[in-house]
Amino acid sequence: MAIPASGANSWLTINGKSVSFDPRSENEELTLVEELRHAIRSTTSAPAELEVAIVDGESPLDNPNYNLWYWKPDKFAGLYELKVTAPGVPEQIARVRIYPRKVSYDEYRKMLADIAAISYDLLFRVGSPSSEKAVAQKAEGQSSALRQYELLRKIVVEMEGVMAQIRRNPYKVLGRKDGEKLLQHVGSFSGEVQPRRGEYVKLPQQAAVKCRKEQLPRIWNVPNWELTCDVYENQLLKSFLSYHLVPLFNAIHESAEKELVRLTNEYNIFKRREWKTDELELQIRKLKEILPECEGFKQRCLSWSGEPFLHGVKHNTQAIKATQVLLKNFAYSRFFRLYLQLRAELKIRLDAQQFLTDLSLRKMADIYEMWAIFYITEALIDSLVNSGFQITRNNFFIELEDGRFQVDVTRNFSSIILVKEGLQVEMKYEPKYLRLHNTPGIGIDSGTFLTPDFALEVWRGNEAEAVILFDPKYRIVVQDGIKTYPYDAYGKMADYQQRIRYLPLGSKQVVDIVTSAYILYPGETFRHSSKKPGLGAIPLHPNMSQIDKGNFQTAIKDILTYAGLG
Repeated sequence: MAIPASGANSWLTINGKSVSFDPRSENEELTLVEELRHAIRSTTSAPAELEVAIVDGESPLDNPNYNLWYWKPDKFAGLYELKVTAPGVPEQIARVRIYPRKVSYDEYRKMLADIAAISYDLLFRVGSPSSEKAVAQKAEGQSSALRQYELLRKIVVEMEGVMAQIRRNPYKVLGRKDGEKLLQHVGSFSGEVQPRRGEYVKLPQQAAVKCRKEQLPRIWNVPNWELTCDVYENQLLKSFLSYHLVPLFNAIHESAEKELVRLTNEYNIFKRREWKTDELELQIRKLKEILPECEGFKQRCLSWSGEPFLHGVKHNTQAIKATQVLLKNFAYSRFFRLYLQLRAELKIRLDAQQFLTDLSLRKMADIYEMWAIFYITEALIDSLVNSGFQITRNNFFIELEDGRFQVDVTRNFSSIILVKEGLQVEMKYEPKYLRLHNTPGIGIDSGTFLTPDFALEVWRGNEAEAVILFDPKYRIVVQDGIKTYPYDAYGKMADYQQRIRYLPLGSKQVVDIVTSAYILYPGETFRHSSKKPGLGAIPLHPNMSQIDKGNFQTAIKDILTYAGLG
């Protein structure tokens, strides 16, 4: 017999607090934090031989005795599932939220949203010849359902005028439609008039002599030529309305409902902790507003697909082709442009809900370091583009088969290249600087190799002029109550600066090439020299104060100027 979740609620405690097995609960009141050890105990109400495990299978529990387990969640900050089993008892699952340790939960959410927003922005900017920022498309802080709804809403609003124009003068062609006629009603016979199998009619003697046949089929297929709307262009239009727009509005409606549940849960957490809820309240209100609007737009599309001129028009099953009508007819070309726009937008959309879910299952250190890389990348591109550089290459994303983009970076490769007046800036992620062995280039003159997290190389033709290094570190050291940078990481940057060298073409003497080497970390101490920004540490975290933002922008400007890019 199934055990209700309420019955299992008395089985376990974590750090002395009861665990809820309600599927709607995330046990946020337990306030569990990543990288700390938490004690899970079974109570006297629990079944005998109780077993506890983490569903991901990669977070083993230390079980020193039969009713005690120790759990140190260091894989990621986010939502875990705790599985409880016992002989003769149905399996029970508790959802448990783990909070990040070095940043607040609000900052954690902001990092996930920033990664989605910045990657979406970079995706558009590198594909734009003018390197414009994708401000409208990015819709920073907006949910996936809201972004897709806004895209479809604009298309449907424009389709209102398109349908009015097409309705007045739909495209038609002269089409053949075979019909049946009795023998006596066939006006003339030709190769296109074909007999039907079945009953035969005996001909009068005079007609039999003339036809040299004594009998003929009673029913004949006779071609009729008439104007028809059942053509490729109208088939594509009907499919667009009923097979594209209608299912998309259904999907947005479903996605909005799911996001409402998620955001409402987050809102309740924020209220309990007395955090700011303005952004969440705004998104919740907007999502509630679009639910009835989605239904209204869907019904409008269904009504259009049932227009009289589309009755009898088949749905398109052919490959997409740009016919002369779709290119040159004013009304149909407007429709075709909207059709292609929707296909293009959907091909490169970021499904934020799934994207953030996938991303949140990474370790907190990985999320912070990815966020810092994205943040510094966008800041550097902004500064360089404002100085007149143009983006010429981007391999920042790996495209998946379903048209989504896996947000990732290509390692040890010039992922992003910008140029200006003979200068070339190359951004590399995890470059591997090998031992030079008297080979011209950037490398090390001792050891095997070094791999910083991020490098910006400046080249003029075949000659390197500067290298800038950044290393994000999800670590802090508390000294006199101040969160400062880890000293071993700072020493590592000094090692990079000293050991990564450059051997010019035709020379046997290596020269210094690293102009700046900086740590990015979620702390408070800002270490930077405006005149000579060689080594330093920049506090970098979401929701930075205006002072921290100003320090960050100043450091970026100084570092680029020192490398000859100011």
